[in-house]
Amino acid sequence: MAKAIANVVISTDTFSDWLIRTNQIADTITRYAVTVDSNTVGATVTGNGSVVGIFSANTIAVGTFLRGGSVNASANLNVSSNANFFGSILYSSANVIVENANVSVNSSAVYIKGGLLSVTSNVNVSTSNVSVNANILSVSGNNVLVTSNTLINAFSVEINSANAVIKGTELNIFSNVDIVASTLKANAVVSIIGNTTITANNIALKPNSSILAFSILNNNLVTNTTITGNTLTIFGNTFFSNTINVERDATVNGFFLVNNSAAFGNSTVTGFINVSSDGTFGGTVNTIALNVGPNVNLTTSKISVGNSTINTVLTSSSIVTDGTLSVYGVSTLSTVTSGNNFLTGFINVTSYGNFGGAVNASSLNLGSNVNLTNTYISIGNSSVNTFITSSSIDTDGSLTVLNVVSFSNTLSVSGNTNFYSSVNVAGSFRAGNTTVNGSLIVNSFFTAVAANLANLNVTTSANIANLTVTSSANIQNQVSIQNDYIISVISNNNIGANTTSAQTVFSFPKNLYSSAKISAQIKTADNANTQIQEIVLAHDGLTNSFLTVYGTVSAPISANLGLFSTSINNANVELFFKQNTASSKVKIIAHLIV
Repeated sequence: MAKAIANVVISTDTFSDWLIRTNQIADTITRYAVTVDSNTVGATVTGNGSVVGIFSANTIAVGTFLRGGSVNASANLNVSSNANFFGSILYSSANVIVENANVSVNSSAVYIKGGLLSVTSNVNVSTSNVSVNANILSVSGNNVLVTSNTLINAFSVEINSANAVIKGTELNIFSNVDIVASTLKANAVVSIIGNTTITANNIALKPNSSILAFSILNNNLVTNTTITGNTLTIFGNTFFSNTINVERDATVNGFFLVNNSAAFGNSTVTGFINVSSDGTFGGTVNTIALNVGPNVNLTTSKISVGNSTINTVLTSSSIVTDGTLSVYGVSTLSTVTSGNNFLTGFINVTSYGNFGGAVNASSLNLGSNVNLTNTYISIGNSSVNTFITSSSIDTDGSLTVLNVVSFSNTLSVSGNTNFYSSVNVAGSFRAGNTTVNGSLIVNSFFTAVAANLANLNVTTSANIANLTVTSSANIQNQVSIQNDYIISVISNNNIGANTTSAQTVFSFPKNLYSSAKISAQIKTADNANTQIQEIVLAHDGLTNSFLTVYGTVSAPISANLGLFSTSINNANVELFFKQNTASSKVKIIAHLIV
């Protein structure tokens, strides 16, 4: 507020100079001096000012803000003496530091919203409502006594007093809380939403208290309290006489007792948890032992269920039970040893299974390729499979029978078939390569790619590409095939366009067969002309072969489709036909004699 005005120098200044100095003094008193008035309104001056020294007044009224610092910059407001606040509301939006003094707040409501609230003395707050919104709240006095409703919104709250007593109706904390005290007793309903760490030997909270993130560092007793929050960390023995609900992480390093229901998220337990009512773990549980009721115990190596009469123990390698093993879904077991078993699903045994009693199951898998159901047995993989039902055997591979077998209906085998005794088929028999060391009797059709038989008896017909009969064959009681004789049938629907030279239409090995009787049919490409002839052929086993053609019949009678001839070409005897019309069709039925 200081404004410099020079004195009037009598020896040198003029009357005008004196008048100017007088006007300056009047202007300073009017515009810059702090003035008072005896009325209730008081005097008012506008501007900024500063007092260097001590300023004293009975009452100081601040219209907008009370702050520390200078006119140019704001700073902390330091109160170095005892301070009494008797107004209805105490509201601070700046950092507040109170040191070495007693602080008494008797206002109806206290609001502190600055970045820092630091109180290092005894604090007595007796207002109706307390609201703290500072980033950090630190109380380090010997005693903390709050007797009003309390609302703390600070970022971090630390209480280091020996005794913390909260007597208001409600205590609401929305920030991180660290409480270190011998005894924590709250006669108010406590609601904590921030992370809370309490180091105290005894904790007493009123009913209906709610704590969202709780960390307990010593032996504690929590009565009639519901803890519902994200995180629970307990390092001492803790007893909860009511319900606890931890939605995310729970860490227990001591003995943990809940006399009502409990619900946990992810949990790490190095001690014990006993829940007398319902217990729910919604996430991962890391613990060395877990007891569920009196008869269920979970450890790091086994699960035990039972009592003094019947017990079941499950480990990583075995299931041991005194009672019945029931499997209702798909099960894969490397080793099974059991008595009576009732299975409504699947059981897979990858090693061996020993069932001492009856097994009732809808399906049984032995390894990856054997499946037993109530209707069939399936053996095989993606390449070869065999199905056995009550009425049929269906296989993609070979069927081997070591004794006499009789089939009341049709037998179809797509692969090879080996019978080491006689076979009787009441219906048809269709197979690939077939070997029967005994007799084969087929009451209907017999079809095979190749057959090696001791005796063959087919009552209807036989269609065999390569037939070997070591003893006798009887087809329809009309054809009997003995040794040293085969029948070969070939067909060529187009022998080519060459009409100037003979074309090979049939051949046989000269070292296997000495002669042949051949029936040959020739047709033109348009099927308008047909010629059939008989040919007898013989060779000397060296370089010469001879034939006679007879019994020629042509339709129409004037048709002349070509001529047959023969010669030996290295190891084969060949039959040639020189066609008169291009693209002739030839069919040969050759009876070859050794």
